[in-house]
Amino acid sequence: MAAKLLFLSGVAALLGISIQGAVAGNMSEGQQLTGETATHLRVMSDSQPEKDREVTFKKPTTPLELLQNVKLAFDHGLLLREDFYSDENLKAFSGGAKVRRSVGGPNAGPRDLFCEVTEFGSMVTPRKVGNFVISGIALSLRRRILEDGRVSGSVSLGFQQSVPTLSFEAVTELFGSDWASSKEMISPHLVLQPPTKPHGNARIEYIVGDARSELSFDPNALLSSAVIVLHGESK
Repeated sequence: MAAKLLFLSGVAALLGISIQGAVAGNMSEGQQLTGETATHLRVMSDSQPEKDREVTFKKPTTPLELLQNVKLAFDHGLLLREDFYSDENLKAFSGGAKVRRSVGGPNAGPRDLFCEVTEFGSMVTPRKVGNFVISGIALSLRRRILEDGRVSGSVSLGFQQSVPTLSFEAVTELFGSDWASSKEMISPHLVLQPPTKPHGNARIEYIVGDARSELSFDPNALLSSAVIVLHGESK
């Protein structure tokens, strides 16, 4: 447990649409929300307005659905959008009930935004350590304005205990087979338990243009964290 907490702290240290939210009224064929609400994000094409498209996600109730929304953010550049970071959108995106935010601050620009989403209920069972209860999910997002005027958007998702549905096979089926072993250094203080399955303790990455995601797995080859970082023009 201590190793997992230390790893997640290290991940956090690495993180240095015009949006229209609505309750789903009429869904397209094949979409079935079973009474859940959906948020519609209109992704604007910079050069071809006729290719504007709408991304729809539902408020997740399971870790896999949350990871699916993270994948949407990776695919469609949502983390670069300033208006993506409203409380309403972040709650719908994550399934969390509370958003804490800060703007600027030490080592940050005056427009840099940091958000932490908490209170995920029973999506992942909280863990008790001594007298403390630790949320089963750690989720933070950051949007930064870089010196050259471009934008960096990132999300860090961590699980404090193993989630059986987030196996290496299930995660790579969602993200794709074109992964590579991560080249990022890990903390020399991190002590990993020996792997018990193929891909146990694996750290893999996907790079698409200026978008990068890193996925880390525990000794049982179950997802322990996901970090996505995007760079691009201000939206």
